[in-house]
Amino acid sequence: MRIVVFSDSHRRVSNVLKIIERHKNNADLFFFLGDGNDDVDEALTMYPDIKIERVCGNCDFSSVYPASKIIEFGGKRFLITHGHPYYVKHNLYNLEREAKSVKADICLFGHTHIPYIENI
Repeated sequence: MRIVVFSDSHRRVSNVLKIIERHKNNADLFFFLGDGNDDVDEALTMYPDIKIERVCGNCDFSSVYPASKIIEFGGKRFLITHGHPYYVKHNLYNLEREAKSVKADICLFGHTHIPYIENI
């Protein structure tokens, strides 16, 4: 199982295209964690067959996507979110609480523009 996770493209469609082009042949699923859903829409006109799950970010105005979503894939339960509803720029307490309450195996978020990995 190979999942590609990205977020916060902020009107840089070329970055989204580079990610998709690089991984389109070996990714089973893409997760986009918000702030650039218009970029993803544009990229999907070129790559309509990729499988992508996504959420909206605080800069995705008038988005049809939810702020958070539960995805079951590869025997794992993912909580994906942009992160702003949980105030992840301040701390991860609210997000950790939500991940535990939905029994997520893996929680993914964007918004901070800072790479972060932690096992809890």
